[in-house]
Amino acid sequence: MQIHKFGGASIKDANAIKNVSEIIRQMKDDRMVIIISAIGKTTNALEKIVHAYVTNDVSYEVLFDEIISNHKTLIDSLFEKKEDAEFAISGVVKMRTDLNEWMLENPNKEYTFCYDQIVPLGERMSSFIVHRYLRSVDITNEKLDARQVIITDDNYTDANIDWDKTKYKVSTHIHPGSNIYIMEGFIGSTAEGHSTTLGREGSDFSAAIMSYCLDAAKMTVWKDVDGIYNADPKLFPDAIVLKELTYKEAIEMTFYGAQVIHPKTIKPLQNKGIPLHVRSFLQPDKPGTKLVEKINQESFPPIIVLKKEQVLLTFSNRDYSFLNEKNLGRIIQAFGDLSLRILVMQNTAISFLVVTDLKVGKIEFIMKELDKEFSITKTVDLDLLTIRHYYQEITDKYTKGRNVIMAQKTAETIQYLMSS
Repeated sequence: MQIHKFGGASIKDANAIKNVSEIIRQMKDDRMVIIISAIGKTTNALEKIVHAYVTNDVSYEVLFDEIISNHKTLIDSLFEKKEDAEFAISGVVKMRTDLNEWMLENPNKEYTFCYDQIVPLGERMSSFIVHRYLRSVDITNEKLDARQVIITDDNYTDANIDWDKTKYKVSTHIHPGSNIYIMEGFIGSTAEGHSTTLGREGSDFSAAIMSYCLDAAKMTVWKDVDGIYNADPKLFPDAIVLKELTYKEAIEMTFYGAQVIHPKTIKPLQNKGIPLHVRSFLQPDKPGTKLVEKINQESFPPIIVLKKEQVLLTFSNRDYSFLNEKNLGRIIQAFGDLSLRILVMQNTAISFLVVTDLKVGKIEFIMKELDKEFSITKTVDLDLLTIRHYYQEITDKYTKGRNVIMAQKTAETIQYLMSS
């Protein structure tokens, strides 16, 4: 069994879906589960509907109409036979109708709960369209409802997996008679049947869950790039594709801001030693990058991550006394309560310096929350440059002419906080 995940960019229009179908056709003799994300910007549009709905703004009906109209246009341009297109459209319309009826009857306007009942419509529609299109071009497949197999708690928008129940449900829905299953990413459900979402990188995580439960031979994430680069090729023209990468290195890269694979995705694969491949749906003949537990090489090339829009917060005791462990714990707890990641921290005798993302609202909340205890200064418009496996020439190259505000290094990693 193999698990393949196709993101929104890979199915953004009719030509893109046809390209995905040809990739699947080349592998159709393999047993596989194919995870599908929402099309294009559908999730963003659905998030606007959630906001309108919980604030009793009836304009969400117009937003719904736009989403359904876009999917109808896609279907009309994708299917060759009229009857196939009509069947796909009727399925999409029914999903919208059922959801709209739920919204009219639902008494619970708590945001995260409503978010998880409404936003999954994007993945449900896209996976249904891909499922029906594959059948229309003679690629036999079954539609697998993620809500029936991925069982979670009720921590809406970032649900936790009930691994025992999920593994059992997967075993009852996957059977030897079918080779190809199409399933939504990003979605699960509670034991009571309420939809849940799995948080950031949710579709990748869905693929990892299925890989774990099915003891998959490998998992493949299909992207619009050749693989994982040692730096963002849009910012660093001399970036190279990494043929192999360890799970640990991928987690480090992601922590410092690289758009690789979230640690939540890697952990289930690592637990069972399942290799992860990152390949290009634009150039499927290229091998891409393989992520494994260990690789047969002594060193990596420099891995470079540039994170923009960073904020430096400096906390000091108002009476100029030393910052002790109790003070530091209070500050760190405030960041933890808001799920605001600390990317760099340093302390002096009377100051504690924290580098974090510019999260509008959260930064202001922290400053207000801690204002009575500490004197706080904020510096914005900063870049955080992280280089792993660094050497002098490479650090000089990327800091030359930059105003370095703060630096921190270990044996493997060096970081520079610089004005933009």
